[in-house]
This record gives sequence, structure tokens and C-alpha cells, in this order.
Amino acid sequence: MTIKRILVLVSKLMGPSVFLALTLLLGRLSGLLRESIVASVFGVSAQSDVAVILLSLPDLMVNLLIAGGLSAAFVPQLVKASVAEADILARFVGLITTTLFGFLGLMIYVSPEVVLAALAPGRTDQTQLLSGRLLVLIGLALPCAAISGVLGAYINAHGRFFVSGLGTFIFNVAVIAALLLGFGQTSLQALSIGVFAGAVLRVVPQLYYLPMRLFRSPAVLPANWRVLLRSFFAGLFAVGATLLAPVILRAAASLFEGGSVSVLKYAEKLVELPIGVGLGAVSIVSLTAISKASAAGGTQSASNETVKHMRIAFSLGCLATLGSLGFAEPVAQLAFGYGKMTARDVDMVAELFRIGALSIPFAALSMMATNFLYATGRTTTALWITLLALCSLLPMAYFAVKSGSNLYLMVAFSIYQAVLATAIMFKSGLPIISRADIQTSALLDVGLIKTLLISAAPLFVAAIIHFGLALHSPMLSLAIAGIAFLLGLLWVGHSQGRTI
Repeated sequence: MTIKRILVLVSKLMGPSVFLALTLLLGRLSGLLRESIVASVFGVSAQSDVAVILLSLPDLMVNLLIAGGLSAAFVPQLVKASVAEADILARFVGLITTTLFGFLGLMIYVSPEVVLAALAPGRTDQTQLLSGRLLVLIGLALPCAAISGVLGAYINAHGRFFVSGLGTFIFNVAVIAALLLGFGQTSLQALSIGVFAGAVLRVVPQLYYLPMRLFRSPAVLPANWRVLLRSFFAGLFAVGATLLAPVILRAAASLFEGGSVSVLKYAEKLVELPIGVGLGAVSIVSLTAISKASAAGGTQSASNETVKHMRIAFSLGCLATLGSLGFAEPVAQLAFGYGKMTARDVDMVAELFRIGALSIPFAALSMMATNFLYATGRTTTALWITLLALCSLLPMAYFAVKSGSNLYLMVAFSIYQAVLATAIMFKSGLPIISRADIQTSALLDVGLIKTLLISAAPLFVAAIIHFGLALHSPMLSLAIAGIAFLLGLLWVGHSQGRTI
């Protein structure tokens, strides 16, 4: 039996969301280790701010594609298309995205000061750190990230979710290896080598899963290429606007003292861990399921499928928030308490993490409601809602800059996520509260409230043990929290049923 068949068999036995969550966990943990090593090498300084910005570019591109235009236009179309049509779509979208991000890579090489001014206006004095070789490697990494995004979406649409997590893991391992080995280069140059190598290597397992017929498909345009292109860019801009929120906050943080961008990014990485693993797995799997439900039974069927997945995502988000509030310090200490990171730096990361964790349940609602809009062909609606929500972030970011505190920036991010979730839930028309006179699935009912209360109980007990005994070992505290979270997770799975 080949490795490919073994992985497919394991995925079927475990269920797609569970298997995907495990692979995403591998990718996210390696990403956290990557960020931890970056923090230990660069610390909290103006140079670390530049390193963080360069490192986030390929990640931003892949997330933009997989969660954005490809989710909005590509995945639903692939689900509905025949095999031949799907292959033509893949070639078409691959050409568009590679060209687009190749142009962006060229811009980075030609005008690095413009890119740095846009992403970190307070760090334009650090342009001298960006050598020509470094910019070439970062620029070449972007079209590679585009290719990876297209292939990942194509494979996800065919139910091979394992590769998404594996690609992220490979990218992170390449960056970690480059930073540890150094290759006789400066830290920033070694980082750029790792970014380029990771962007190239993450494509390798995806090529292994692709059918050979894809490379022999006729070079013709899809029949609905105009509609596809319009949906693609609407989705790209919609999720681009969502991903723009942390970019705006990091740009605002660059106006503070050196290292403010880095410490904000480190905290964001901790917030992203539960979102990328648990919620990311549910979101990726649910998009395909909701698209199939929409194609087979219309909007009502898609709504029921969305609510089913949303209840689980919301439960996971609430558990993650509770765990983060109670154990922010040991998490930050274990992740970033090394190298050039001081005790004050780690405490600041923990404080920012605790505030950012409040946004996780709202992120769960936004992700699922956005999937519903994508699957039912309402990508433009998602775009406008996201842009309007983003407008609420700008005055809050301005106030935070005037106050001179990173804490207010993270508060602004949590409020933005709440505004976005409220607006997109309202506009999607998904039922929120269960009603006896309407026989449809809804997000909130007595059963879900009981599930949340019972699943949260172990975390409350773990927090009492942590604070009551004043545990000084981060590892011991997190072991207790992990057991409590697992118990809560098992209850969520039991009470909500094995629906995904």
C-alpha cells in the first residue's frame, strides 16, 4: 500500500476535520516554534520589526488565496464542475494568481522602500537592512506562494485536506533550519533564504497529489471565465480586507518605539494558533460541505449545513478564549521566554494575547458566515461587509496611536472582530436564536448553552489549581490546562454529535 493510500485511509477513518486539525496543529505548532526562534534571535527591536514584516509576506499571500479568492470562486466552482472543467479552471486560476503575485514580487525588489513604508511607516529608516539578495529571494517567494495557494485549494476541493497542514509545516521547518544554521549570512539574509526555500518546498507534496491529466488539460479559457474572475477578485478583496486588519495594526505599531511591531506579532501568533487549528479545520471542511449542500438543496440546505458547523466552531472558539484568559502567562513564557526576549517583553506578549483572545469566538462566527456567503454566490456581499467593518477599525487604530499603547491596538482588533461578526451574521440571514415556531437549525439554543457550560467546567477547575497553588512551572500549568481543554473538547464532540 502506497503512502498516499495510507493517508487517504487514515483521513476517512478519523473524519476529515479531525485529520485536518491534526495536520494544521503540526503546521501551527511549527509556526509558533518559528516565531519563537525569530524572537530569540532578533528579540524586540527595530530589526526584529523588519524581520517580522518580511516573514509575514508569504504567509499573507497563501492565506489571502486559500481563504480569499480561491475559497470564494474556485472551490465552489470545482465542486460543481466536471473533471475536465475542473482541470481547465485550475490552469486558468493558476495563471492569473502566479502573474499577479509575480508582479508583487517584482515590486518588492524594485521599490522596497515603498513596500516598507506601506507595511511599517515608522520603520522606513531601516531600509538599509534590505540588501539586493534578500529582496530577490523574498520577491521570488511570492509567486511560489501563489502556486501553492492554487494547488492547495484544488486539492482541498477534492477532499485531500492533509496537504494544507503539511505544506505549512514544511515552510516553517525551512525557515527554522535557515535561522539555526545561518549559512554564514546575517540573520536577515538567513531568514530570506529560509522563506524562499520554504515557499518552494511546500509545493512538492502538492505536486505529488495532483493527477497527471491536470498538466495535459487544453489551454482554453473556462466558459464562465468572466463570472469566475469577478467572483475571484471579490473574494480576494473581501478576505484581503479581513487580513488587512492585522496589517493596519502592525503599521500603526511601527509608529511606536522599536520592537512594538514584533511584540504585537508574537501575540497575534498565539491568538492565531486556535483559530488556525480548530477553527481553520472546521472552516476548510465546511466550505466544501456547504457548497455541496447549496448545489443539491439550495439556500435552505446550505443554511442548515452552515449552522451545524458553526455551532461546533463557536464552541471551540469559546473554549479557546477561556483557556487563553486563564493561562496567557505560562503560554507566553513557554513560547517566547528565550534568547534576547526579556521578562518584560514576555509579560507584554501575554497581556496582548489575553486581550486578543477575546476575538476568537467572533472569528469563528465570521469564518462560517463568510463560507455561507461564498457557497451561495454572494461574494460581493462579503466584500462590502468586510470593508465597512474595516472602516470601524481605522478610528480605533488612530486613537491607539495617539495613546501610544499597543494594548489599545489589540483592543481595537477584538472590537473589529465583534463588529465584523455581527454585521456578517445579520446580512447572511443565518438563524441565530432557536424559535419554537420555526423548524430550522439555529446557532443558539438551550442545548448549545449547556454544552458551553459543561465543557468550560474543566478549564475553570484548571484555572483554580493554577492560581490557587501559584504554580511556577509553565509546563505543568499548560499540562493541566491541556487536559482540561481536551475534556471540554470531548464533551463538545459528544454533545454536538460527530457532524464533521
